[in-house]
Amino acid sequence: MYKGDEKIKNKIIIPVGVSVIVLSVTSVILSLFLMGIIRLPTAEEKSSKVLPDIIKLTDLGSATELEGNVTLVSVFANDSRYSWDFNDENDISARENIFSYTKTAADWICEQAQRYNKTLNISYAEDSKSDLYYETAFDEKCLDIEKSISKSALPEWKYIDSKIDNNAIKSKYKSDSVVYLIFINQKEEYGTVAFALSFYDRVLDYPYEICFLPYFFAENVISPSVIAHEILHTFGAPDLYGYDEYKMNYDTTVEYVDYCRKNHYNEIMHSTFDISEGVIKRVYDRITNDLTDITAYYIGWIDEPPAEVDEFALVHSQHEYYSRHKQDKD
Repeated sequence: MYKGDEKIKNKIIIPVGVSVIVLSVTSVILSLFLMGIIRLPTAEEKSSKVLPDIIKLTDLGSATELEGNVTLVSVFANDSRYSWDFNDENDISARENIFSYTKTAADWICEQAQRYNKTLNISYAEDSKSDLYYETAFDEKCLDIEKSISKSALPEWKYIDSKIDNNAIKSKYKSDSVVYLIFINQKEEYGTVAFALSFYDRVLDYPYEICFLPYFFAENVISPSVIAHEILHTFGAPDLYGYDEYKMNYDTTVEYVDYCRKNHYNEIMHSTFDISEGVIKRVYDRITNDLTDITAYYIGWIDEPPAEVDEFALVHSQHEYYSRHKQDKD
């Protein structure tokens, strides 16, 4: 046989061999498909792969749903860096301010609830004689944003668990939810910002949801809008000003943050500053921010997610699953 004939033979054999293999594989796949061993996804299954997950929590901690009776417990705490001195006129004045700002925050949240046809009553400490007022001291630093990231605040949890009767508070105030506000007398202009420790994608070691609130930060005394913002976190509201760097903010992206900057600029979960007079500043006698449908959805005030949730592939509200679970139990 000449070498040229051999080449021609190889050119014929290789394609035929490949064709036989392809036909064999196709035959096997078709057989498996007809037998039901493999199948194409349904339309519903296809859509479920592009829709975001729902945070499945049947226990929402001490801050369950933002309706009914909610109780705020104020704890004025000393820690390893900062302390309160209630023999000092400045600290006494600061405490009075906090009582006033907490009232303004609570009143504003209740007003927003009315807009969404929700019945909401919030109890809080009006002065240092209130049974919702506590003083304590911790050996560690309280203002550590890592607590929110790691989902742990063991000293604060243990203090609440041993020194505050959560069940007695719920009984007395007929509370559906209890939120703990820990106020620290931070005096640094650029110290730690306010943050919340709340149930997000898992049940915590203790059920108590906490707002850590420095009296002074970012060159300003804490305002009613900051207190309201942090309280809303404990009921499920995400930040709208930053992307989800630590996987604890519903998968918000840089693109969604940019969208919020353009469409939700005055939303309280986007900004806690006042812009009503065209100047960005803090105000202390009122809250001028908005609470829009995106926050209402994430705190359980509306059932249907706004279009932007699926448009930007955000994680669905934990209240969706919680509500369904309650209905199934009923």
